[in-house]
Amino acid sequence: MESLKKIKIAYLLDSYSTQSGGTEGQFRLLLSHLDRDRFAPQVLLLRDSPEIAHAVSGIKTQTLGIGRLSTPRSIARILRISAQLSRSGVRIAHIFFNDASLVFPLPLAALGIKVVISRRDLGFWYSRANLRILRLNRHYVHAVIANCKAVADVVRREERYEPERIHVIHNGITRSASILPRAEARAMLGLESDSKIVITVANLRPLKRTDDAIRVIARLKPRFRKIVFLVIGQDTKSREGTSHMSELKTLSQQLGLNTEVQFLGLVKDPTPLIAASDVCLHCSGSEGLSNSIIEYMLLGRPVVCACVGGNKELVEDGRSGFLVPIGEISELAEKVGTILDDGILGERLGKEARSFALRNFNPDRLISQHQTLYWELCFPFKHASEKSI
Repeated sequence: MESLKKIKIAYLLDSYSTQSGGTEGQFRLLLSHLDRDRFAPQVLLLRDSPEIAHAVSGIKTQTLGIGRLSTPRSIARILRISAQLSRSGVRIAHIFFNDASLVFPLPLAALGIKVVISRRDLGFWYSRANLRILRLNRHYVHAVIANCKAVADVVRREERYEPERIHVIHNGITRSASILPRAEARAMLGLESDSKIVITVANLRPLKRTDDAIRVIARLKPRFRKIVFLVIGQDTKSREGTSHMSELKTLSQQLGLNTEVQFLGLVKDPTPLIAASDVCLHCSGSEGLSNSIIEYMLLGRPVVCACVGGNKELVEDGRSGFLVPIGEISELAEKVGTILDDGILGERLGKEARSFALRNFNPDRLISQHQTLYWELCFPFKHASEKSI
C-alpha cells in the first residue's frame, strides 16, 4: 500500500551520454538523490543510449526507438507511450532536451499528466518552426525549470511563458570540502612548477569559441615564455565530417603554438588539471549556467569568461574573475595576462569564486527545490492552504 502513495514521475530524454555535457550530470544527480519514499521514477529515451544503464541502476528504463519526429510511426509511438504512462498512474512527466520538448507536452497533458520541462541554454536550437511548436506547447506545460535567470528570460521572451510558471533552480555540483594545492597538483601531473597554465573545459564545437582562446594564448606567448594551454573536451564533427579538434590544431600551428597548446580530449575527472592551473579561460558564445565555470570556482580558480548568458550570474567582474565581451581577443588576453602576472590577485579572485560557488550550488538545494515543485504540482490545494496558515 505504501508504494501506491508515491508520486510516479516519468523522465523523458532525447538520449543519454556521459560524454555529452552538463545536463546529463544534473539529471543523474537529481535521479540518484530523489526521495524514493515519496517518488517513484522511471526513464524513457527517444533513442538508444547504452550508458543509461550505469546512470540509473535499479530504475525502470525504456527506449522508444524514435528517430525522425514527424513520421506516422513516430507519432503513433508517442501517442501510445503517453497513453501507457497515463494508465500506469504517472502523475508528472519531466522532460529534458529538445526533441522530447517538441512532441510530448500536448499528448501527456491531454491525458491529465502534469508536464515539467527543463531549459538549460539560451535557445541556440530555436528555429521558426520549433518556436511555433514550443509556443503552442506552452499551453500544455505546467512548469518550466530554468537553471539561471538568463535562461528564464529567454524562455519567457521566446516561448512566451508567464513568469510565474518559470522556476529558477541552479545547478548542483558535488565537490570535496578541501582543494588540492596547486603545487601538489602540478607535481602529481608532472607539470613544471614555474609554467603559466591556462585551462578550458568544454566540448570542442564552434559555439564554444575555443579558437578565441587559442588566439589569446598566441598574444600572450611573447610575454610568458613558459605558457601552457590545456584544452579538455570531446571532439565533435561538422555535418561534412570535419573534426573541430583538427581545425583547432591547424590554427595552433599557424599561430606558432607548436607545444604551448595541448589537446587532452575527454578527461573523466579534470579536477587535478583545473587545480594545477593559474587561470581558467571560457570563451563560449552561448551559455546557460556553465558547469565548467562552477567547477573552476569551486576549485578556487580565477575565471576569465565571455560576458554572456548565465556567466554574468556566476562571475562578478573584478571580484571573482573577469567578464569580457564575446570575441574581444585583446581584452581577454589583457585580463588573463593580468592574473598570470599577479599571483596574489589570482589567489584573491579564486578565493572569492570558491566562496560564492559553495554558497550557491549546493546539490541538496537542487534536490529539495525539484521535490517541492513536484509536490506542489500534485497537491496545489494542500500547498495553498499551508501557505495561508
